[in-house]
Formats: sequence, structure tokens, C-alpha cells
Amino acid sequence: MTIKIPPSINWFIKKYARKLDEMRHVESERECVLKKYLAIKADLEALEKVIGLHWLLEVKTLYRPNI
Repeated sequence: MTIKIPPSINWFIKKYARKLDEMRHVESERECVLKKYLAIKADLEALEKVIGLHWLLEVKTLYRPNI
């Protein structure tokens, strides 16, 4: 016995499958973007620390008290 799926339901099933594939693709892209974002954020934080330390050294050198 063969079950025939009505065309309207078949259309919804195909649309659901396409959207599910699209969702999986977007989730994988999101993971890649999140990893890149976290790496860039870590780089920026490290650069801020280096710039801050360098600036402190410059200020201490320029304004050394004359004792």
C-alpha cells in the first residue's frame, strides 16, 4: 500500500527541510564569527594593556622627580 502525500503538505515539508538546512548553516557561521570575535576582543584587550603599560613608563620617565 502506497501513501500519497498531498501536494500542499509536501510543499510545507520541503520548505521545512530547506529552513532547517538554512538554520544549520547559519549556526555554523555564527560559531565561526563568535570565535573570530573572541580572538579579536582578546587581541584588543592585550593591546590596551601594552599601550597602558607603555604610557605609564613614558609618564614616569618624563616626570621623574628631581631628588
